[in-house]
Amino acid sequence: MDGIVHGFMAQDNTGSRYGSIVILGRDAEKAGCWRYRCDCGALGRVWSGQLGKLKRCKQCYLKVIGNSRKTHGKHGSRAYRIWQNMKKRCLVKTDPCYASYGGRGISVCSKWMSFEGFYGDMGEPPSDKHQLDRVDNNGNYEASNTRWTLPSQNCRNRRSNRLIEWKGETKTVVEWSEVLGIDHGVLRQRLYRGWDIERAFTYIPKSRFSCES
Repeated sequence: MDGIVHGFMAQDNTGSRYGSIVILGRDAEKAGCWRYRCDCGALGRVWSGQLGKLKRCKQCYLKVIGNSRKTHGKHGSRAYRIWQNMKKRCLVKTDPCYASYGGRGISVCSKWMSFEGFYGDMGEPPSDKHQLDRVDNNGNYEASNTRWTLPSQNCRNRRSNRLIEWKGETKTVVEWSEVLGIDHGVLRQRLYRGWDIERAFTYIPKSRFSCES
């Protein structure tokens, strides 16, 4: 009997509005489907299980998606990818980096939840090598605590970077290597092997072919 589904009176959704579409009635050709008209004039079908979920016709949906990508014109750009990855690190628990960011309380400010807000403050990376870096490594992603830096500077700001005090000054291994003129890889290796700071910083090999011991 028409209007009966598995012994129960089926709800008549004729005239119901969901977003931009209005239900015209049951589809005579496909059981379980309803005919609708979108505000743009397009006609279509929707399954009973999708009633209330479908808000616009396919053409209108694609138009909305297209307009959202044209808003800033940066969809797919390096700045856009950096913004996406920043949010993933802080918000997506399955992201490999979440434990070091969102997992320890690092968040993204509300303005930067939209790309327009982020791009308005940060603009384009100065070069293809520049990365997003927080001044305070325990602070959040926001305009007052974020900058574009080169990998060498970003590396210095890592929590795992070792700070070494010598002669009243405190610097990272990379910074000391620049001051002393010693390759930072060599300097790290000396410290890893247990050399005291004085020896690691002042030792001069007799020959560049000599093995340090």
